[in-house]
Amino acid sequence: ETGRFSGRLIVEKFPDYQKIIPKKFETSIKINRQVLLDTLRRVSVYSTGEMTPVSFNVKSGKIFLHAESPEFGDAQDEIEAEVKGPAIEINFNSKFIQDVLKVLTGDELNIEMSSKIAPALFKTDNDKEYIYILMPLRG
Repeated sequence: ETGRFSGRLIVEKFPDYQKIIPKKFETSIKINRQVLLDTLRRVSVYSTGEMTPVSFNVKSGKIFLHAESPEFGDAQDEIEAEVKGPAIEINFNSKFIQDVLKVLTGDELNIEMSSKIAPALFKTDNDKEYIYILMPLRG
């Protein structure tokens, strides 16, 4: 079989992605990546709809995860974590966080947050060249 591939050079300036990466964070979290992924999978079963929201309530030494569904009820769980900075409650799309956690390598996950409406940064020490930015959900 034969195929044909064509392309076209676009002469445009590449968007400045550095502008969307926050420079300052208020709350820093260190947590086991696999433990967070497993807990998120359990809790997000109760998160229905297009956005699959899961609430993260970050307090000293713990993250409380909560999801709810009118059809199925709600689920909550907590995970121990090393938390520096003020407490924060923030909502994320469960599917997006799970996608990030699946591709990162290493045990220790670092999450940096500023507010419930600002982007959060996800990274591990194993993947120093890669960072993942997630926008929180409103509500």
